[in-house]
Order: sequence, then C-alpha cells, then structure tokens
Amino acid sequence: MSSSTEINRAPGVVIDLRRAALFFACVMIAGAALLDFVPRPSSPASLIFVAALGALLSIRFVHVALTQRMAFRWLDVFALVIVAVTGVSVLPALTNGVSTVDWARGAVPFVFYGVIVLLNGLDDEYSLVWLTRAMLIGCALWVVKIIAQTASAIPAVLSGDLSRLTLVTLDLTVPLAMIGFTLVLFLRQLRPLLRIGALGTFLVLIFLAGYRSQLLLIFGVLLVYFSRLSGLHRLRLVFAGLVAAMALLSTGGLDPVFDSIGRRFASVGEEVESVRGRELSYALSNFSESPLVGKGLSFPVPVAITRGDDAWNNYDSDTVRYIHSFPGYVLMDMGLLGVVAFGAFWVTAVFSGWHARSASVVGEAAFWSLITVLAFFLISAAFRQIQTTVFSMVLVHIISSCRRTPNVSPAPDA
Repeated sequence: MSSSTEINRAPGVVIDLRRAALFFACVMIAGAALLDFVPRPSSPASLIFVAALGALLSIRFVHVALTQRMAFRWLDVFALVIVAVTGVSVLPALTNGVSTVDWARGAVPFVFYGVIVLLNGLDDEYSLVWLTRAMLIGCALWVVKIIAQTASAIPAVLSGDLSRLTLVTLDLTVPLAMIGFTLVLFLRQLRPLLRIGALGTFLVLIFLAGYRSQLLLIFGVLLVYFSRLSGLHRLRLVFAGLVAAMALLSTGGLDPVFDSIGRRFASVGEEVESVRGRELSYALSNFSESPLVGKGLSFPVPVAITRGDDAWNNYDSDTVRYIHSFPGYVLMDMGLLGVVAFGAFWVTAVFSGWHARSASVVGEAAFWSLITVLAFFLISAAFRQIQTTVFSMVLVHIISSCRRTPNVSPAPDA
C-alpha cells in the first residue's frame, strides 16, 4: 500500500495543487483553533474553518480526477474505518432512545478523523514545517481569544474568589495550551525569547484554567524533555529555574500559586476514586449489555454519575452524553467494533511516532504533543471536541510523514 500521494502529475495544470492544499490546510488549522467550545455555525471562525475544509476536500477531488489514482496509508484506511463505524453506531443509538440530533453531535468529532486523509500528500519537509507553524499560530490565536474573554476574571482566580477560569469560558477546556506548550518546548530552534514567552504564557493559562491533569501532564513532559538534554544544558536550566524560584519566593510572588494549587489538588484523590470510578462502572455495565456495537453514540449518562458532591443538582438535565474516559466511552457507545477501529488507528499512530521522535525535531515535538493529548483523553471528554480532533489528526499526519522524511526541523526564525 502506497505511503504517500504525488500531487500535480497531470499535464497542463497551472495551479500547484500541493501549495494550494497546504494553504487551505493551514487556514483550516487556524480556524479550528478559534472555534467556540460548541461551534456556532454562523461564527466567523466556523465559516473560515468550513470554507478551508471544503476547499481542501475539493482539491483532493480535483487531484484524483486529474491523476486517476488515489493512494492511501494504513492510517488513512483506519481513519476511514472509524468514520464508517461511527455511521454504523446510529442504529444502536436510535434503538436505545438516542435522538438523531444527539447522535449527530456525538458523531461529528469522529467524522473529522477523515482530516488525515485530506492531508495525505503534504509530506515533504516544506509542508510539514508549515503545518507545524500553523498549529503554533492557531495556539497563539487561541491564547489571544482566551485572554480577551477572561482578562477581567484573572485577579479573582489569583485571589481565590473564583476557583478557575473554565467557569468563565468553556473554550479553556480545549487543550490547546497543553499542545502549544509541548510543541514549543521540543522545537528548540525557535527564537529563545519567543520560546520562553510562549512557554510561560501557555503554562499560566493551564494553571489559571485549574486543570490538575494538564499540570501533571506538563510536569511529565518537562521530565521527558529534561532527560533528553545534555549535561551542560541541563545544568543551565536547573540554575535558571532555581534563581527564578528564589526571586519569586523572596517577594511572595508564588504565594497565590501555591494557594490555588493546594485548593485544586486537595480533593483530587477522592474525586478520581468516586466520579471516574462510577463513570467506568457505568460504561462497563452498559458494554456488557451490548458488547459488539455498544449502546450508540451519545447514549445518556446520569449527571449524578459524572459530577462529584451535589454539583449535579445545578444542571437543567438529568443526563449528559459523555463520560471522562475515551476507552470507557468507546466501549459503552461503540462496543468491540469501535475498540478495534480506534485501537488499530492509535496503535499505528503511536508506533509511527515512536520512530519519528528520533528522526526529526518536528517529529519529536509532534509525538510528545500527541502523547499528552492521548493521556488527557483518558481522564477528560476532550475526545468529543472538533478542535482537539483536528489538531490530533495533524499531529498524527506529521509523525507519520516524519518517519519517511527525516531531519525535518523548523527554521530558527519560525
């Protein structure tokens, strides 16, 4: 099975299809970053995203028409299988009382696994660098959007009057700060001041969002990065970190940080044991009733199961359509059919990334970014977000391509 597609082999074609596809892919990525938590069809970001996606799809059709051929990677095949299994899930969903609208809301994010098929052919060094830049630009635009939405609430979070910024905007539940942090951390060719500023901004937003899981994942990423440095670079980082920490401690600058982190982590063990445990038990119970195809996407879950304490009393509905666990969600809603489809895709992606991490700088950055996203999927519902799915597919495409195109790295002024 061919691993890539050559673009623009037909004679007489004036427009460079590869460059056109790359341009619209980059616009699509930036548009995805700016989508609302629940995308509004009439918003500018949605219109840009849909227009760029439509243009990219059209270019693929034109390419097939001109060349009379269409090559697929195994990842493309597995992605299309996921789309097909997603379509099949409508039958058990309707059987179990899920409305067509609710099913569609659960199905749409998985349909975007097909994005990786549209990126096939953009596997040269120039394209991979620009796709990486597009993700960084998208993360930067997302930061500007978040700051504009939450600037007035930040002092309340630092003072403890507000527990976290996700109470102000749900757009912060999209893990673009974590993805951006990991990409920038491993792209060592970026300008030092730009890199330090970006890392600091992403880290502050993760802290203000109050995501304990993302803070722990960032800590793990830092350990991985630290372990891969040479002795001299490692010593410099330790010295710089100690100096900064001592300066902040001496001025009391870290007191709000410690207070807030203490509040957020105080009950983490109890919450994980109760809420996540109840969710998984509920998922396994329903899986046992329909092990082959599951109960259908968006199968209802009682709010009392997915929320700790009495928080569920504040909800207008008695049920939600998700749990905070990707494996549990797939088992419950799509059964063994979904597990095989997603398992084949993600095992292949991680295997490709493991080899790509040592082949190029971009491949390493994309691999560890993808690992943080997959780890986050285990304890969150981010797998149901269109934005996260699109970024994940771009990361998978990059690591798959870097395995075949080694030594790819961004320019120093990227």
